[in-house]
Order: sequence, then structure tokens, then C-alpha cells
Amino acid sequence: MHWLLVLAAENPSPSEAINDASDWILIGSTMLLFIVFLNLMRSLVFKPVLGVMAERRSSISGGLTTIEQQRAELAKLKGLYESQLAQLEADAAQRTASGVSEGKKIAQQLIEDARQEYSQLLEKGKAEIDAEVVQATSSLHADLAQMAITASDQVLHGNLDRAAATVTVQRFLQEAGR
Repeated sequence: MHWLLVLAAENPSPSEAINDASDWILIGSTMLLFIVFLNLMRSLVFKPVLGVMAERRSSISGGLTTIEQQRAELAKLKGLYESQLAQLEADAAQRTASGVSEGKKIAQQLIEDARQEYSQLLEKGKAEIDAEVVQATSSLHADLAQMAITASDQVLHGNLDRAAATVTVQRFLQEAGR
């Protein structure tokens, strides 16, 4: 930059500085070299860099398209998953309700079976008690009859006096009253 100041101080105007032909040749050759340099840069550097950038842009665009497709597929799968989950929950609720209903039916059947068994046992117990009452009654009648026969035999045969016969009859009446 220092030499530009020196150059500017020596030549006050740029048009005066470019007087001779050698300066024009220098300027022309510099411009020509600059144009050649730009063409070389464009063909050797810019084209490959622009190609890589275009390829990268294409790759990114393809990746974004793939991502959008995967998002759509994911949304579809999520909807399918949620519908299947809702169906499973509905099935589970139905099975639970069915199980509860079946459990209530089984409990009701068990209660009914227990009542029938209770009724049968009660009837059997009543029948056994009635049989024992009949047996005890007939045994009591037999005992009473035997005692009556014994008492009357003693009275008839005169083995007993009146006081002993009264005691025997009172005992017979006490036995019969039980």
C-alpha cells in the first residue's frame, strides 16, 4: 500500500500515469492473465465445487423427501397402532365384563347348589329325627306295655299288696309321662 502512495504522489492523475505503450501492454496482459485465471478457476475450481454443492443439494433434498415419506409412514403406523390398541382395550374390557358375568353366574350356581344340598341335608335330618322319634315311641310303647303287663300280672296274681300296687302304678305313670 505504501508504494501506491508513492505512485500517487509522483503522478497526480491516473490518465497521466498511463502514457506510454509499455504501460498499455502491461495493463492488457494483466487483464488477459486475469481473464485466463478466471476461466481456469471456473473450470478447475468452481465447476467441481458447484458440482459437489449441487450433488449435496440433491442429496439433502432426497434425504428430506425420504424423511417426509418416513414421517407419513410413521403417522400411518401410529394410527394403526392406536386403532389396534383401542381394539385390544375394548376386547379386554369385554372379556373382563364377560369374566365378571360368568363369575357371578358360577357364584349364583354355587349358592343354589349349597341351598339344595342344605335342603336335602335338612330333609334327611328331619327324616332321621322322625324315624328316631317313631322308634323311640314304639320302644316306649313296648316298654309301657311290658310294664303294664308286669304291673297287672302282679296285681292279678296277688303278689302285690295294695300299697305296693299303688307305688307300681305311680311309677308306671311317671315313666309314661316322660
